[in-house]
Formats: sequence, structure tokens, C-alpha cells
Amino acid sequence: MIRKTILFLLLPGALFACPAAADQVLLKNGDRLSGTVSRFDGKVLVLETGHSGTLKLPAGQIARISTDGPVTVHIKGIGWTTGRLTTDYAGAFRVVRQGRALTGPVAMDDVTRMEAGREIPRGFQWRGQLNVGMTERSGNTDSRALHVDGESTGRSEEDRIRVRGEFNREFDGDRRTVDNFLTSLQHDHFVSEKVYFYTSGKLERDTPADLRLRTTVGTGAGYQILETPETKLSFDAGPAYIHEDHDMAPDNDYVAMQWGVEFEQDIWKGFATLFHNHEGTVETSNTQNLYIDSSTGLRVPLRESLNVTARFDLDWDRDPPPGTTSLEKTYLLTVGYSW
Repeated sequence: MIRKTILFLLLPGALFACPAAADQVLLKNGDRLSGTVSRFDGKVLVLETGHSGTLKLPAGQIARISTDGPVTVHIKGIGWTTGRLTTDYAGAFRVVRQGRALTGPVAMDDVTRMEAGREIPRGFQWRGQLNVGMTERSGNTDSRALHVDGESTGRSEEDRIRVRGEFNREFDGDRRTVDNFLTSLQHDHFVSEKVYFYTSGKLERDTPADLRLRTTVGTGAGYQILETPETKLSFDAGPAYIHEDHDMAPDNDYVAMQWGVEFEQDIWKGFATLFHNHEGTVETSNTQNLYIDSSTGLRVPLRESLNVTARFDLDWDRDPPPGTTSLEKTYLLTVGYSW
């Protein structure tokens, strides 16, 4: 009777002493972490822990992963599958459901994406920002200027959509001196992890450069050199058709080669982001007709989704319309919202 009483008293304590089931991550340095696997983008595993908050673990530091609950995994050559994740001592992964392995041994490098739960992600995941800057002067000079720019990128497993827009307006007294805009849309379809084909369209106006409207439609191929949460670098090129409508100079339309570079790098452990975007076109039958548009800047987060951006734009037209200059420089300081 005494033994039963003692056992009855100890049983609740033993139950509460048992650790709650959790996902386990073993690092190559021997550290063992527990929590809930939130997501994996092929480069970084996000682990939610109750004691250390959110941990971001580079794939190269991970030796083994096991999940207590279901996850949805995308594997090269297999596609999406759901189940619990287990790892053997050699570091090979298996997806298990109801005690049965759904996949054979899979290397960490073949896991391109992972999400918590059983729902297979559909559609695009979007990120982007919207920035605003303005100036106003009074006294000897009565002028006002407004700048708005934004961009958004949607990414799925095989496709990417990039949308960009920019608007500039300046007044000197009641006279409008600058009325510029740019809008572009590009769709990239990935045929492998790095290689993609694209179609693009762009409209732009630059009144000081005697450009009422430039329309560019193009297609081509690109290479995604890097794509991680910290670094993104891509290059693409291909043919394009361009039509230019000028206020003073004769209108023009021609076939050109176009190219583009996009670079983004987190620096100082995420304190700021350095970026550089570069686009160029050259007419196939007249290489004097060369145009380059570049933008370089530094974006610093203020709090939550707010940021401040310092940016330098450099536009160069090798053969500008009469009465305009080849080189145009713009310095911008904006406040923006990111998502």
C-alpha cells in the first residue's frame, strides 16, 4: 500500500519532467538544438526555440535533422512530399509517413526547400519595398521635388516575377521642370537551379533628356549566380525591340541587345543592404546608340519594416538627342517600407 502511494505521488512529477516533443538539429560541431523547424530555403534553416528565440542555421553547419511533426519538403528530381524528417548517421535524409519511408536516402544538397506542416506551398512568395523622398525650397528659389520608387519580386519554385516603378516630378515656381517615370515587368522561368529564360517590358519617360516615351520589349536568358537570404546576384542578356518617341528629335525604333545585372548583399551582419542594378542596351546596327542605366545604394533598416536608403543613379547615353547631355547623375535619400 505504501509503495502504491509513493508511486502515485511520483507519477505526476515524472510526467511533467518529461521534455515536450520537439524537432532536433545536430550541428557538425556536436551542438544539439531543439525547437520547431519553421522553414528551409536551401541555404539557411530557421529553427524556432523557446530559450534562444529564432535561430538561422547555415546548411553547411548541419549534420542531422529529425522532426517530431510533419514537414513539407521539396527534393531535387522528386518534387514536393510531406511527412516526418529523419536523418541517419551518414547525414542522409528520409521523409517518413506512418512508419514508411517515402524517399530513399537524400543528401542535404538535394533539399531545396522545407516548410512546417503538410500544406504544399503554391503560387508566389513576394518581397519588396516602397520608398518616398521629397524636397521643398523657398526664398530666392521656389522649388519642389517629389520622388517615389518601388519594386517587388515574386518567387515560386520555377518562376520569378520582378516589378519595378519610379516617378519623379519637380516644379520651379508654377513651372513643371521634370516629369519622369519608369515602369518595368520581367518574368523569369527557371529551367534549372541557376539558368532561366526571361521576357521583359519597360516604359520610361525623361523630359529633360527629350524623351517623351521609350518602349522596350525583350527576351533572353539569364544565370542566377547566387541566391541566398544574404546575397543575390544575377545576369541576363538577349535581343530587344525599342521604340523612342521624342519631343524635339526625330522618333526612332530599332533592334538592340540588352543586358542586366542585379546584385544585393547584406553587410555588417544584416545592419545594412548594399545593392547595385545595371541595365544596358546597344543598337545592333549602330553601336553608337548605346544607353546604360545604373543604380547603386545602401539600405539601412530603422525599425520593423521601415528603412532609409541612400542611392546614386548614373545614366549614360552615348549619342544623346541635340541639346541634351550624355551623362545624368542623381543623388537620392528616401524613407521606405519593406515587406
